[in-house]
Amino acid sequence: MSPIRIDTSVYDRALLDFGEDGEEGRCRENLLLMAGRTAEARQLIEPRYRAAGERGRAAAIEDMARLMKAEDGNIARARRFVESLRGEAGN
Repeated sequence: MSPIRIDTSVYDRALLDFGEDGEEGRCRENLLLMAGRTAEARQLIEPRYRAAGERGRAAAIEDMARLMKAEDGNIARARRFVESLRGEAGN
């Protein structure tokens, strides 16, 4: 199956409006994922995941799972990632 080609120029323009911190950073991550720029998104998502405290942990896990889904084009690895965390928590 061939990948779907999209015009990413709208995302490229929107990226100019967002920084890399806080909620702007999360918006930037989403735009990068939608534009298919997963390597750049990973550079923002991974450090946020590693640094996440208790309050930001759920969002950081969700971001990592979305990144994996975007990288792979399916949810298999993302599902294993989330399930492995449930095992760590004793659930």
